[in-house]
Amino acid sequence: MGKRVALLIATSRYLDPKLAPLESVVDEAKHLSQLLLDPDIGEFDSAEVLLDPSKSAAERAVEEFLRERDVDDEVLLYLTGHGIKNDYDQLFFAASDTDRHRPYATAMPGVVLQHLLEECRARSKLVLLDCCYSGAFTQRPTQRSGDWSDVRQHFGQGTFVLTASNELEFAYEQDKLFYDERRQRVSAFTDAVIKGIGTGAAGRVGADSINVEDLYSFVRDEVKQTGLKQTPTMSNKSEGTFRVAKVRSRRIVVDGDSESPRLTDLLPPEESGDYLDLSSPIGQAQHNGGRADNVLRIDFAGQEGHLAVVGRIYSGKSTLVHTLMSGLAHGRTPEQISFYCLDGGGSFRTLGTFPHLKAVIAPSDRREVERLLDWLIQHLDRRDRMFRALGLTRTHTYRELSKRGVLSSGVHGDLFLVIDGWEQFHDAVPLLDDAVHQIASAGLRFGVHVLVTARNWAELPAKITPLLRGRVELQLDDPRESKISAELAATLPEQPGWGLYAGRRFLSAITFQDNDEDHVSDVIRRLSDPSFPGWDEPAREQVGEQAPEEAQVDVPAPTFLEMLGFDGGSESFDVERAWQLRPVRDRYRVPFGIDEFGELVELDIKEAAMEGMGPHGMVIGATGSGKSELLRTLVLGMLATHSSMSLNMILVDFKGGATFLGLDDAPHVAATITNLAGDLTLVDRMRDAIAGEMSRRQELLAVGKFKNVWDYEKARENGADLVPLPLLFICVDEFSEMLSVKPDFIEVFLMIGRLGRSLGVQMLLASQRLEEGKLRGLDGFLSYRIGLKTFSATESRAAIGVPDAYELPPIPGSGYLGVQGSQLTRFDAAYVSGPDGPDGRSLLEVIVERLVGQGPPAHEVWLPPLNEPPSLDTLLPPLQATE
Repeated sequence: MGKRVALLIATSRYLDPKLAPLESVVDEAKHLSQLLLDPDIGEFDSAEVLLDPSKSAAERAVEEFLRERDVDDEVLLYLTGHGIKNDYDQLFFAASDTDRHRPYATAMPGVVLQHLLEECRARSKLVLLDCCYSGAFTQRPTQRSGDWSDVRQHFGQGTFVLTASNELEFAYEQDKLFYDERRQRVSAFTDAVIKGIGTGAAGRVGADSINVEDLYSFVRDEVKQTGLKQTPTMSNKSEGTFRVAKVRSRRIVVDGDSESPRLTDLLPPEESGDYLDLSSPIGQAQHNGGRADNVLRIDFAGQEGHLAVVGRIYSGKSTLVHTLMSGLAHGRTPEQISFYCLDGGGSFRTLGTFPHLKAVIAPSDRREVERLLDWLIQHLDRRDRMFRALGLTRTHTYRELSKRGVLSSGVHGDLFLVIDGWEQFHDAVPLLDDAVHQIASAGLRFGVHVLVTARNWAELPAKITPLLRGRVELQLDDPRESKISAELAATLPEQPGWGLYAGRRFLSAITFQDNDEDHVSDVIRRLSDPSFPGWDEPAREQVGEQAPEEAQVDVPAPTFLEMLGFDGGSESFDVERAWQLRPVRDRYRVPFGIDEFGELVELDIKEAAMEGMGPHGMVIGATGSGKSELLRTLVLGMLATHSSMSLNMILVDFKGGATFLGLDDAPHVAATITNLAGDLTLVDRMRDAIAGEMSRRQELLAVGKFKNVWDYEKARENGADLVPLPLLFICVDEFSEMLSVKPDFIEVFLMIGRLGRSLGVQMLLASQRLEEGKLRGLDGFLSYRIGLKTFSATESRAAIGVPDAYELPPIPGSGYLGVQGSQLTRFDAAYVSGPDGPDGRSLLEVIVERLVGQGPPAHEVWLPPLNEPPSLDTLLPPLQATE
């Protein structure tokens, strides 16, 4: 019987300064090795880990490892680190001593590994590659004996290959958030592998082992959920399969070092629409073999309808309250569940878009606190009178009547008074104790709840504590003070979020992440119900009175000119100032909107190597989403902040010409090509025009032996006698429709994708819909994506990786900006087409008028078609009569 053997090579540090250190790979390789060696999981006989080897050491280790195998051995080879490609698209695995400019001499060529796998006698092999462009290992052909053949034929009998990305994509590291806001750097691919094997989640239902197909399916889905532009691949030349590991458990692993569970994983998979059950998940209990369900829930419809959360400072009390609020709001409208929060620590300001949140009041606003408490007491009196008049004795009956809409107008949902930080409000509001006691004493009979947090039990008044029957304890300063179990309290890990509830230890679920694209939205998305309009406004009808609400000051959004740095209206726009030469890092970067916090959102079309987002991108937005206006804003911003000597444009509108109307007078515009749908021969002319411009640029660079446009322009700025070669920005609206009627035009886009970076030709493609099948690999070149409101969640997911764009409000200009390797940014775009002054002209018209004649005209790449053939006399030179 053969052995199960593994070799894991992880390279995290590099001598080449352009190869950035990798934070995650060493720890992940060690963790994966431990899982493989675990007799309950991998059952491997050996799993050697080689860290930061040189090229020669890595190649020697791999060769010895593969050559020493017997036919019946099961072999796993794992490589993680940087992947690089040369000018001929050959893949190399970087070693610690790799020089990017000498890959054959200093890195491990992919073809070497292919040959070693082919020569290995073992009939069952699995290769895991976690590096950029790793898909090239299976996609690129290799030449042997003068004939071309697919490398998959040269892996050897029984070889499976799983790669972190395809041949065009990067493989990313990302931050993994823990409950205490501790972040750990992880590789998206390897982290999914470890999760799938370590928890058993990669196994099929009912299976007792995880094979390579199961692992690939799980990893592919996990990486896709990250929203990263990264596509794992699988290739095999094998009969049968490869058993990777046993299925140990399907439960989420919870221990002292575990990542906090997400509330979205603990909620029911489908919204039932029944809000009469007021239970909410709070987290996941420490595994207990005798329990079938380790998700802990609090039922606010029962005796635990009032709750105390007690824990020392930084134990996670506020975050647990957020979890409870989001869990209660799941599947319920703001009319059914609402929260009025006394916010001692300022944490509830992050929930400003949460529709169920009706008030947030700080301890310093004593008058508003007293007003809220008084309103709740009066509301209890009104409900008491209603119950007596209707003969109601149970809140369940009251909720059912409210659900059926038979009660008079007013607030009839469950109300939660949340006091986060009892001590702060106790000191600031003298009547707090009596008011809360009054509310808690009568509240549960009428659907009014009290939720309190405190640092220790002694803070809470003796007359209120007995009313708080629901009790959750996080870490205490003195475990002996526990009202649940002093013995268990003393055993809680030092990690925030761990606590006790109902005699069980648990790790709290999280709902939000600071500086993360999922900031509350992963739960809020599931709470929104478009059939209930106006949720952003608090309920005001209170049987003739107005509910208290947080005072807000409306700060007007900056105008587009203010975003560009001009504060005095259109008359303040000065071309000379706007066109001043910028530092390289600020070139081709333009603001176009604001984010949720009022900060500017910018698009930087430079390539990633120049700290930009480009070179190429895409905008997807349904009818009415503001797509055309966004394109006008982006184009105008570029024109207004760059001279025509540094930026030229080709503006293409496949249908009509309204998108770029009024922009063609700017000196930057080399061509405005419109109404192609009406004359498809113009599409062929445009293809020839763009191809001609690409060839012209290649010739200019070749004459001076420049590697790229940046080197060319640097030499020109330093005095070289060169004609300007400005960056050419090609913006195409309705490109998807153009590909529908002219599918071969994709070759032009692919050419720009491959060569545009070095030639200074960059493109932005826009469409109402996205049909991925027509892209034919183009999406691998689109490094930034803008998603406005889409027709469907599927289109949103195809455009930006998540369904969020489909759930945007129907407000033109609302969207998400996504950049490879970064989190999504929610924005509201500026508007440049509306009247800007008493003469009724738009800001676009005013700025373009100022730009006319201010710079050299763009190099002409397109001549408008002739409507009528010219007469001969207009073509001939002046003629004179002869004898």
